[in-house]
Amino acid sequence: MFYEKILTYISLTEADENARYKSWDHCHTFFLEHKDYPEAKDLLSLHLAFYLASWGMLRGNAFLLQKDYRVHLPVVDILLDSHYSQLWNCSAELLRQAETLSLILECAQRIRSAYRNKTKFVNGKESSGAVASDTLVTKILLGTFGCTPAYDRYFCSGIE
Repeated sequence: MFYEKILTYISLTEADENARYKSWDHCHTFFLEHKDYPEAKDLLSLHLAFYLASWGMLRGNAFLLQKDYRVHLPVVDILLDSHYSQLWNCSAELLRQAETLSLILECAQRIRSAYRNKTKFVNGKESSGAVASDTLVTKILLGTFGCTPAYDRYFCSGIE
């Protein structure tokens, strides 16, 4: 099943020049090309929002469905923090190092906190803030840094 999904992904991206799966490439490339330009934060946020939308993160009762693309601005600030610079396209060898894993987990926690702080008011209701799922956080890390797979249901079922 996992390999079938990969083959489907590859064939769809090759067959359709505007396939939704290409959103990852557009987002990742834009972040790589503009990570040193803080004046591009608004466009980085927009790229992140569209990538997440095309990868299924704005459906159902997802809190992002009730927000515009600028909800991602604090997350973009985190991603552009030079503290995480070694995460940009890091190698599999670097991913095995405790320091790199620690940076990924720290960044993930900061992303969760940023969304919690930006979502204390959603769709007319106050709360303590939305909880960003592992799927959302890892899709962000994948689409920007490219440092981890997205821990969605397909990936999780494939590694079981």
